Amino acid sequence: MKKLMENWNKYTKEVLTESSLSRLYTHTQANQTAIITAFRNDPEDGEGCVMDVQPVEGNSPEQKNIARNRDLEATLKSFGYGVTKVQGTYIENYKEENAIEVKEPSFFVHNLGDDSKFFANLEMLAQKFCQDSVLLIPQGGEGAYLKGTNDSWPGLGVSEPPCQMRPNVLYYICKQRGFIMNIGTLVWQASQGNLRIGTVTGKELDEKGWAHFSVDWHDDGCHRMATDWYNKMQNDGTDSYRTTYRVDELTVVAVKHLEKVSSAHHLLKDYRPELEIPTC
Repeated sequence: MKKLMENWNKYTKEVLTESSLSRLYTHTQANQTAIITAFRNDPEDGEGCVMDVQPVEGNSPEQKNIARNRDLEATLKSFGYGVTKVQGTYIENYKEENAIEVKEPSFFVHNLGDDSKFFANLEMLAQKFCQDSVLLIPQGGEGAYLKGTNDSWPGLGVSEPPCQMRPNVLYYICKQRGFIMNIGTLVWQASQGNLRIGTVTGKELDEKGWAHFSVDWHDDGCHRMATDWYNKMQNDGTDSYRTTYRVDELTVVAVKHLEKVSSAHHLLKDYRPELEIPTC
């Protein structure tokens, strides 16, 4: 499991399936934590695996993966670990010709009983379910690393920082309310005093694993005016308009939340649209 963690730098209080991100953040401060899954693009493919792939119930890869995750969750709980279901994406067989991006249900695991074998057990389970790696997070959240658990990148037993992950924010896990950033995602950015909202139209990964996005910005006149003014003041021939943005420069908008906020604002008894002052 090579988690494609674009960053670790914008923590949000939105609610996940089983608990809030603030609770997960608290776990990273109080305990060792980890992120693991049993999902694979082909759950019966044992190439490069440390252990033999065990047969499971199911007629399709999805059914087999669900069964594998069920077995993994039961094992984690039998160890006495706290388990929270999360959702993420990763690139299986990273840096190889057969690399493929896979979406998968995963588990955020925290070491409730301070088990001295916590990391070793998580590494063993990642090997058992033939994951490329498991994300291990020391208490406090800093110094997290991917531990290779089969022959794919980063390599069996190799420790690798997860795509320049930064401490204190768990980015990748949020699908429950639309926090996975991909083509079609609504995003926002604060720039030169203006709130920009737009839709992601393209996505590329650089050599270090960072995701870069192109965005179709909506009703973006204020930003264009500010940028034109900035270019004029600089007067050095530099064009400040940008075509792509790294993932840590954007934040996902929960569309339903935005709709509810706007609706609530319009329903206020004191709302008077004629008194709104144009921002530019």
